[in-house]
Amino acid sequence: MVGKVWCLVFGLLLTPSVGWAQDGGVAGELQRSAETSPEEKKQYVSDALSEMTEGIKQVEKLVDTAKKKNDEREIACIAARLSQMRSLSQVTEMAQIALSEANAAENKDRSEHEFRKTAVALSKSRQLRVEAEACVGQSRTRSGETTVTIVGALDSESDDLAAPFFDELYLGVDPPLVSPYL
Repeated sequence: MVGKVWCLVFGLLLTPSVGWAQDGGVAGELQRSAETSPEEKKQYVSDALSEMTEGIKQVEKLVDTAKKKNDEREIACIAARLSQMRSLSQVTEMAQIALSEANAAENKDRSEHEFRKTAVALSKSRQLRVEAEACVGQSRTRSGETTVTIVGALDSESDDLAAPFFDELYLGVDPPLVSPYL
């Protein structure tokens, strides 16, 4: 089960997204990571986990609202983002434990890795929360006018629509009167 969660989260983290290009926070956090102390990294991971948990609660409220409206499309849209957010939260929880172990063993590379993993997971979680909020209110119907054009003619005898005449051999142009090969 844990292996499946890791595969899911790893796949999510590698999925390209437009939101990543717009989020300058990850790059700033990753650049700052070299200058942070182990205590600051531990606090950052703890704060990130708190923010992710709060985001999950907000998205769960959106799911409840969508269930009350009985909008299946909205429920599916929000639930997909919620599932991914929960997975990222689990990864962050595991990163928090691994970060503590790395700090205790004074393994700076492992500590750096867990810090970076948390920064990326937090960024993706923020993006998913925004996407879940965007799912709300998306309707299956659009306002406006619809124009329908009917091709065919009314059959005067039965008032039914007759199929339009279609000749498979008609190419849209008439052939020349005299063949150039004669």
